[in-house]
Amino acid sequence: MHPHEHTIKIMVTNVHIDQEKLSQIMSMQKFKSKQKAINEALSAYLKSLLHQEVLAWKGTDFWEGYLAQIRTNWWKELFLTHPFG
Repeated sequence: MHPHEHTIKIMVTNVHIDQEKLSQIMSMQKFKSKQKAINEALSAYLKSLLHQEVLAWKGTDFWEGYLAQIRTNWWKELFLTHPFG
């Protein structure tokens, strides 16, 4: 497997979804399927949570060592382990 390729596990499930919100999202973003709209929403929500987590580190001693390298490696790790669509 190429280092930038990701294995995506798919789970089939039945869920109750607010059809009004889903329809609005699909029309605003021109998604071709409900699955793509939902997966995009999950990715956006995960990205938001990760951002909040990073903001929580502000003022802590997390940034030790060579800051430029930490930033580079952290973003590489983030995007390799959490693909955003």
